[in-house]
Amino acid sequence: MAAASAAVLALAAAVSGCGQQDAAARADTLRVAYQQFGGGTSVPEWFAGVEAQFEEENPGVDVQLMPVVAGGNDYFTKLNLMRGSERTAPDVVLQDTFQINSDIEAGYLLPLDDRLAQWEDWPQFAGSEAATTGRDGSVYGVSMGTDTRGLWYNRDLLEEAGVEVPWQPRTWEDVLDAARAVRDAGLRSPDGQDVVPLNVYGGSSVGEVTSMQGVQMLLAGTGDTLYDDETQKWVVASQGFEDSMGFLDTVYSEDLGPSLALALDPQIQYAVAGQLIPDQRVAIALDGSWQVNNWQEGGAGAWPEWPETLDVAPMPTQDGQEPGAVSMSGGFAFAVSAGAPDPDLAFDFVTTAADAENSLGYYLAAQQISVRADVTDDPRYADQNAVIGKLTDLVDVTRYRPAYQEYPRISNEISTTAESVITGDRTPAQAMADYGDAVTGIVGEDDVERADDAPAAPEEGS
Repeated sequence: MAAASAAVLALAAAVSGCGQQDAAARADTLRVAYQQFGGGTSVPEWFAGVEAQFEEENPGVDVQLMPVVAGGNDYFTKLNLMRGSERTAPDVVLQDTFQINSDIEAGYLLPLDDRLAQWEDWPQFAGSEAATTGRDGSVYGVSMGTDTRGLWYNRDLLEEAGVEVPWQPRTWEDVLDAARAVRDAGLRSPDGQDVVPLNVYGGSSVGEVTSMQGVQMLLAGTGDTLYDDETQKWVVASQGFEDSMGFLDTVYSEDLGPSLALALDPQIQYAVAGQLIPDQRVAIALDGSWQVNNWQEGGAGAWPEWPETLDVAPMPTQDGQEPGAVSMSGGFAFAVSAGAPDPDLAFDFVTTAADAENSLGYYLAAQQISVRADVTDDPRYADQNAVIGKLTDLVDVTRYRPAYQEYPRISNEISTTAESVITGDRTPAQAMADYGDAVTGIVGEDDVERADDAPAAPEEGS
């Protein structure tokens, strides 16, 4: 407990620099927390612009931006530490939508239904509210764009390996065959480094990155699911889950993926997007639409030539079955803290940040897919980069996470299960059995089920 308290105080000094404030002064101060990825400057600059606008429109209000430089799992941990003290608790939070329901259950967030009903811009967000709606039916946030996932590929490297471009894989085997061609060609980057044929995240240290960009992208292509919406139960065994583990096993056992040292590195997501792809050391990467932000001017891996070298293909379904391609979508949303001293002021900040012009600015800064109908139709959005149209089209085949209270813990088990496969510690069948046991322990026997196509559990010791 003492260590936790010390961490909170240290974080308070590092993030906000605030001292004790009386209640009256606190009401005129608005704290806004957000996750800052790596060394990119575009999102912090966007926040600074919204801060200046809001302070000009609300004389006497001091907006205190609280950027937290951390990866996904660390951000959630630090955010909850900040919430543990009145000295550091944010009033407005920009957070990953998969954390919304767990934060609702923890009592951190304020329902916004009444306020949203009076906001004239809210109809522009029709359809996005699913990402920020709790099990109680109330809406707790305003989405600031979504994202999609596909296969980023280096045209030059694939051509050198004898793979036809533009590349349009129709099945998982097509993806693996292209990676095998790169491996067999023994390609090297311009600076003489070995080329990674295919990056699919599989380590537990990056948590949600492996769960969503890796396993759930694969599972979506099988037709199976993590959660059965009809029965409202978690699926602990399915042929699709085992096949997804099998795909990862193939990638890593056939030397198609990164080295295990890199795969298990907690910084792999930043290394891949910010260094390896710009250095042309990755031929194919299953990754997100936002990675463009790394290659733009000011990004962690600024690479002006990327539009001439990179392209994106949809991730195909397992055997080419309908709908032919898959994606997963998430994104970030603004939420108001339940303990905000002035929730109306906090909500006013959200509506300012999410108006049409600022939404467009955020989509461009963070490379998000538009969720505002009027911005989607804006030529400035359509012209932002060479592949935005392809990435936006993936919304038509996308899936969303079952982001209920239990999901963050289950997602961690997914990444742990994946790691056990890529390291060779467990077979796909054994890993699925482990996953089933872990999820049953989290939610209880009454809230789990096996899919109709689930293979039999392996014998003990097999």
